[in-house]
Amino acid sequence: MAPDKGDKFTYAGHLVMFPTGYGFYDLYGRAMIHQNNDKAAKVNKQHDWNHIEILAQGNRIRVAVNGTLISDWREPLPDRIKEAPIGLQLHSNDKAQTVEWKNLSLEVFPEDKMTTVKEK
Repeated sequence: MAPDKGDKFTYAGHLVMFPTGYGFYDLYGRAMIHQNNDKAAKVNKQHDWNHIEILAQGNRIRVAVNGTLISDWREPLPDRIKEAPIGLQLHSNDKAQTVEWKNLSLEVFPEDKMTTVKEK
């Protein structure tokens, strides 16, 4: 957490940004650390449900969107990875908005395999 940033609900650390400006962002750190918007844009369903799988193991993060692997990235500075809560981010907005998540699941110590990626 990073309450020193002005909000008791603010976190510092790695974020997966989706659906626009897709990439990995190091909040209150190095800013955008990985971007792969060209692959994400091809499989993203804007204004519709997207199935996202995130597999984070050690310093390796893999992300699949709608059955397509779009990122397989390794944090080059593994000492920046800290134990912390997982959060779902909602940006502030001057207009009313609805954001929904469904069928969330979390697996501790998962198998080293993306379960939603379609085999070629």
